[in-house]
Amino acid sequence: MSEARAQARVYCRVYAPELRAWSAGTPADLTGRPAQAVTDRARAAFPDDDEEELEYAALWSAVEAAGVGQDPAAGLVCAAFDVPAQWLAPSGGQDPDRGFEVALLRPVPPARLVALHVLPAGADADDELSWYDAAELDTLADPA
Repeated sequence: MSEARAQARVYCRVYAPELRAWSAGTPADLTGRPAQAVTDRARAAFPDDDEEELEYAALWSAVEAAGVGQDPAAGLVCAAFDVPAQWLAPSGGQDPDRGFEVALLRPVPPARLVALHVLPAGADADDELSWYDAAELDTLADPA
């Protein structure tokens, strides 16, 4: 994310407690958790990619960072949210393979949630992610 960019789309694995917090209208504390976004380092590493391709790569970078495939029975929920750029700090050093990594500096309010990307339990890492709009949060927060 560039200094000139006011907002950043961030991708981060979330679990039931964060889904329930957002569903209840309270912020989810994702500080310290691996997160991914399109950064200046990512743009420099992939100069021929447009913004959409970079966003897709950031999403899959978040899925990979979450360790998908290590426990196929667990499934995965990756949240996409838009936050002010000043809520993020670079992470991953100068390693171009880690150019999407960012650190969240504050909790994420539910109003910042854009979408949820889900890899169901038992799925392979190569399977397609299911997409849920933020308005469908309650479906995932309380699947019963």
